Amino acid sequence: MSLVILSEIKIFFSDKVINIGIFDNVMPVWKLFSFLNNSFSIFLFSILSSAILVFSISRITNKFSLLSKQSVLPAFIFVLLTSVLGVDLSFSPIWLVAILFVIIIEYLSSTQDKYDKVKECFIAAFFLGLSSLCINNWWLIIPLFIMFLLSLKLLSSFNLIASFFGLLVPWIVLLNYHLFTLNINDFNNFIFLKQEIIKLPNNYYTIGFITIVCVYYLTSLLSVISKYDTLKIFTRHQYSLFLAGASYIIIYSLITNSFFYYLPLTAVFLSIIVSRFIDNIRSEFVANIVIIILFVITVVANFII
Repeated sequence: MSLVILSEIKIFFSDKVINIGIFDNVMPVWKLFSFLNNSFSIFLFSILSSAILVFSISRITNKFSLLSKQSVLPAFIFVLLTSVLGVDLSFSPIWLVAILFVIIIEYLSSTQDKYDKVKECFIAAFFLGLSSLCINNWWLIIPLFIMFLLSLKLLSSFNLIASFFGLLVPWIVLLNYHLFTLNINDFNNFIFLKQEIIKLPNNYYTIGFITIVCVYYLTSLLSVISKYDTLKIFTRHQYSLFLAGASYIIIYSLITNSFFYYLPLTAVFLSIIVSRFIDNIRSEFVANIVIIILFVITVVANFII
């Protein structure tokens, strides 16, 4: 927890005028946070969102035995990766999406020992619907959810129908609200809102950090795949989920030059994958070196990016 606080305390030392409402056109869930217009309130919500994700990632890792032993390493890696985000990105809509997607992953993973998986798919899709009301390019996360269903072998007709209705519920509630307030045009605008996100300028430092993260990702991907035969069947499915999610978000964010904006969501997947890579290293000394290198890189990145 102290590491989470240290990673966000830079907000107080920034000379920027922080205004969470810098997005001119925003989705309805994000509008609820329009009151965050000073350093202290943003710091609190930054800490809260980071803490929720840290504990949730640790819970998923240990609950489903994703590593060879109980570990807080995924949480540690998540904090390291997200600590490089600037003040403007310390709390943004994608943080809400990341929190909701961790919930989605846990709900879908809990279908492992259940014959009827429709209920969990409906609830997971409901949280997907809430996620879609957080970010303007809501269509981005729909394929990600389908990848989850494919990875966990949940892509059946009944599960798809349940997921479709679960996704619709938040939108139906929003539509009824706008019909009641006679603001149907506002509802239409939400469907076609243009994406307005903060992008860091491309320079040697940002490109270097992105390159290093991608190297860690590719190395971890190869490590996980090479050890697939040693994993339980359902654990393989879960790692397929994390690999698919990381690949999808990384590729999209690189193409759209928005790597740092999507980093909180990317870090959810990377924290598990990179932890597995380190867990696969037989030599404890080498594993510690890999962790130290990542730690040093992120500390340096905090000062130069």
